[in-house]
Amino acid sequence: MKKIVSKYQEKVLENENDNTAYQVLRYACAGFLAVVIDFILLFVLTEFLHMHYWFSAGLSYIASTLMNYFVTTRLVFAKQNHTREATMFQIFVVIGMIGLGLNQVLMYTLTEFVNLNVLITLSSAIGLNIRKYIWAKVIAGSTVFFWNFFAKRQAVHKKIV
Repeated sequence: MKKIVSKYQEKVLENENDNTAYQVLRYACAGFLAVVIDFILLFVLTEFLHMHYWFSAGLSYIASTLMNYFVTTRLVFAKQNHTREATMFQIFVVIGMIGLGLNQVLMYTLTEFVNLNVLITLSSAIGLNIRKYIWAKVIAGSTVFFWNFFAKRQAVHKKIV
């Protein structure tokens, strides 16, 4: 059993493996780290520094995106030729800015106009006090995750970078 797990770990972490499923899994691991940073910063900036959720969501997204860039270029898309790293960074910034716009529109729309009371009630029923802007971030973040992955993958595989 240990050998099977070890072989699977090697295959997932192997940068030469271009299989989309493995890339998504590696991207999800890098994305998980980015999400942790994103949510911690969002919460700290909003709850402790009393920033409006919309501004703290933007700042936390930018910080986590920069960290995600450095991790994904070394872990997810590391096989690609990085002789044009400046070009790659510019493409990733454009993709990230579109993701930021999508994040901000979704955060505002979901927090201000969408009734998320079912989610708030369900979380309260199990003893969690999850605020509306956090639920909005879960939905916005999930949407932006897929936009970022497929846009970045397209850029790398179409040899744009």
